[in-house]
Amino acid sequence: MTTLLSCLTAALLAGLALAAPAVGQSCPWTPDDAYAFINAGSRECPADPEVFWHNATVEFDCSFFAAAGTAIYCGSDGHACVELCQQAAGTWNTDLPGRFTFVDAENTVTFCDPNDGKVSIGGTSMTLCDGKSLYASNVLAVTLSIFYTGGSQSGHLIDANITVNQAFLFSPASFRATLAHELGHVLGLSHPDECGDDYNVLMRSASLFAPQGLCFVSDPTAADIRGAERIYPLVGPTPGLCGDADLSGAVTVSDGVQVLRAAAGLSSACTPQRCDVDGSGEITVTDGVHVLRTAAGLPSISACP
Repeated sequence: MTTLLSCLTAALLAGLALAAPAVGQSCPWTPDDAYAFINAGSRECPADPEVFWHNATVEFDCSFFAAAGTAIYCGSDGHACVELCQQAAGTWNTDLPGRFTFVDAENTVTFCDPNDGKVSIGGTSMTLCDGKSLYASNVLAVTLSIFYTGGSQSGHLIDANITVNQAFLFSPASFRATLAHELGHVLGLSHPDECGDDYNVLMRSASLFAPQGLCFVSDPTAADIRGAERIYPLVGPTPGLCGDADLSGAVTVSDGVQVLRAAAGLSSACTPQRCDVDGSGEITVTDGVHVLRTAAGLPSISACP
């Protein structure tokens, strides 16, 4: 019988930052293998990926940062907080083309719903998404991931939700970095410093440097990206997936919507390799029309780069 495990991934801590390097000094060197994975079994720090999204994509919703009760101080207003959150997800999308995609949810997402298969992201004052646990005094944010722990689907993630501690006042840089870190947990990454690799990476349990410092990590480092690449092998592009924006395995009307959103400069699951279907070098409305024609079984162009 397959069982489920709700796993509170190790939280991001508000650690004491080190002094910035002196003039002429460089930031600490980090090896490319300074990463760790969430475990779905008995090993505390597995050497190989164990937890992952089977379809290499998940919908997320940052709108809660502009809503009463789940808003947070991010150094600006709620709408800017939402945008910073979307930027954090977009950074991972940029770093993992053809491997994994965070998709901005188009339909209503319920905050902390453990059964909708989507990632809600917002602030809470005390209680985490499990309704029982509380923040420790030095915890900035927590990701609750739910995945199978047995059977043929062992390790498959089925839901994840992120809460940010409303007790803290963030700067835009620290807020964006916090969310990028938590989205790394959503992907299946854990804290390498708790697994014997203590380096200055995004997935470290607490930042080594202050947000205004030269060596502050706000985006995934080469090590963080390599860890995520270990979880999600390259799955595209292939000729059959040209136009498949959401990596569902088929070109549908939903893909056309994603392409049109990308053409309009809105958040989207698109990458040029999947959505520049006419090979023009950019994603345009014309690409969206071709995807919709493909979805309808009409003649269309399929010439992704």
